[in-house]
Amino acid sequence: MKEVISLPAGQTQDIIKNYLVHAHPYPRPYKEAQYMTFRKIGGVMDTLFRLNMNSF
Repeated sequence: MKEVISLPAGQTQDIIKNYLVHAHPYPRPYKEAQYMTFRKIGGVMDTLFRLNMNSF
C-alpha cells in the first residue's frame, strides 16, 4: 500500500509540525494510508509524514 492522505491544515500547519499532533473526528472517515500530508491555504503541501498504523 502506497496511499497518501492529504488533509487541509490552513493556519494550524505550524502547530501540527511543532507538536506532531492533528485532531480528526472519530470514527475517521479517511481511507487507510501509509503517508499523510497537510495542505496550507492555497493547497501547498511541503512535508510527507509516514504513519505508524500500530499506534492507532
